[in-house]
Amino acid sequence: MNIKKILMCLFVFGYINIAMGLQVGEKINENSYAKIYDDIAISISSYRVPGYRVIIDAISKKFNRHPQNFSEALRPLSITVEKNLWSFTSDQLPLTENDCFGYHLIVCEKDIEGYCYKNCLVKDRPTVIAYDKKNKKIYLNYGTYDIGTGGGPAILFVADINKREIKRLKRTTWGQSAAISPSTRYLVLHDESYISIYDTQKDSWFDMNKSENDYSGERQIIHDLILKKWLNDNQFVYIDKTYYFTRRPDPTSFISAKEVTYDIPGKTMLSEKKITENEYNEFIKKMDKDDNKVW
Repeated sequence: MNIKKILMCLFVFGYINIAMGLQVGEKINENSYAKIYDDIAISISSYRVPGYRVIIDAISKKFNRHPQNFSEALRPLSITVEKNLWSFTSDQLPLTENDCFGYHLIVCEKDIEGYCYKNCLVKDRPTVIAYDKKNKKIYLNYGTYDIGTGGGPAILFVADINKREIKRLKRTTWGQSAAISPSTRYLVLHDESYISIYDTQKDSWFDMNKSENDYSGERQIIHDLILKKWLNDNQFVYIDKTYYFTRRPDPTSFISAKEVTYDIPGKTMLSEKKITENEYNEFIKKMDKDDNKVW
């Protein structure tokens, strides 16, 4: 068997492995195509009709206090698949042409290269932006059509693992992040020019800062709002960075940054404090490091 055939076999085996998901008893490591969220692991299979498959597994964690070799000492946390909980594909999403903002005509009707599936979703992997451990729900962002190189609108869904039900929530932006309040009542969408807050008890949304922060051709100024931490279930702290819009990376585009405390029930900003560009950059570095920390 020549090298080309060997590589093809490995590719096919790898794809089947990803598509089928992890097996019960299998150890999860950095190369397992799975992301860890507290007590579950989520794998997303490769793109094939009917779209990506989202696979959810229950896991157990064990810390090895007596490593027997260098590899165990380097990665003392052992994560094992305990149970296959649920999986679903894009054709199971509650999505119609009416949810696609009219863009299904642009994206899907002239779909020559298999770029589109399920009315207006595209082949970018769906992103898990939050996991509600208490209620066993995951929030997923699915991309629609592209705008230049910056992505475009997305559609947010919530998948209830216990009920095995999927609900469409709202239109969002591709690349947004999310955070759940300590009691899990509120979901905050951030990492955008404004912040959207979802009250899961009332099943209602409201946007803060949208009118004053939305980008316009006249202002040429962009806001980037990132949640920093929760103070309690009703209040959180976020960072507001402003910078000049440029089509190419420009280190001089930074204008200012501030740390703001916000109260959800009162829909008011309680306080704000200016921070330097260096302080902002250190915050981003720490956030990226925390996001990648599993083992």
